[in-house]
Amino acid sequence: MRNLIIICLLCIPLRMQGQEDEGTVIIRNSLDLTYLSIAIDNPFVTDTVNCIVDYAVRYVPDTLDMNSTYKDVYQLEIGRRYSRFYGRIEYLSDSISSVWKRYGRPNDYAEQRCVLRQYHPLYWEIVEDRENAAFTTLYRYPSGPPVVFYAYKVDKERLQWTLTHHVRDICGYRCFRAFASFGGRKWIAWFAPELPLNSAVWKLWGLPGLVLAFEDTQGHYKFECTAIRTCNQPMVEYKRPRRRLSRKDWVRLIELIHADPLNSLEKGNTVYYKPTLAEPAEQLTSWTIPYNPIELE
Repeated sequence: MRNLIIICLLCIPLRMQGQEDEGTVIIRNSLDLTYLSIAIDNPFVTDTVNCIVDYAVRYVPDTLDMNSTYKDVYQLEIGRRYSRFYGRIEYLSDSISSVWKRYGRPNDYAEQRCVLRQYHPLYWEIVEDRENAAFTTLYRYPSGPPVVFYAYKVDKERLQWTLTHHVRDICGYRCFRAFASFGGRKWIAWFAPELPLNSAVWKLWGLPGLVLAFEDTQGHYKFECTAIRTCNQPMVEYKRPRRRLSRKDWVRLIELIHADPLNSLEKGNTVYYKPTLAEPAEQLTSWTIPYNPIELE
């Protein structure tokens, strides 16, 4: 019999999966994708970080409801060989879970829940390998346990930028606007010539200055810098279960998760949904989740 599992986003229960009989799963509160946190231990150093840039993120998960905007926080760590662009909220989720597992929940647990519930992490990470001109994309598989990260690696694609004379200020830096197409979307990027750092931001690179803001022309994804700081510290990663796929198989996997969670995440189980504890459970016979990936092709 499967154990009772509490599925958490920053250890905030978004849905609970449990069972009363063999092969029976009861989902409560939300039919959105949910993810387990992992302990972040066994660190290893991959590079030295010289600069850290924070980005506020807003994105539209469902193109049929443009008013349902979610938010996240991403951090760019720039090293000599590598850069990491990863979800800060996802990292905090793992950090808090690690502490709770060792020492128990703090007294301000309810307050932390209230603050963290406003975020909806994207759950993907980009590692740029400048020496080998490649990007590795990682995605945390929903549900579990165990928690697994699926990854694929591709060569860096040279982008054709159109530069303009439009100027705006971002975090005290004079930025110029540029346009490029990538991943099936048209992108507007604002770069700072005062920051000639040799780093991609997400997968946008090749401009004469660091990208401090970018968004697609449809308004589905928007990233904007909120803070920049120089440093000299180790770039640390943690051992995580990783399965490598081709990009084609990776895309197919994520699409299937959203199109048919019953047969991808809950295969072989009978799934019931309770909107609230007081309402009766109804068996799910179909289930789809809106999917609006940042890369459309």
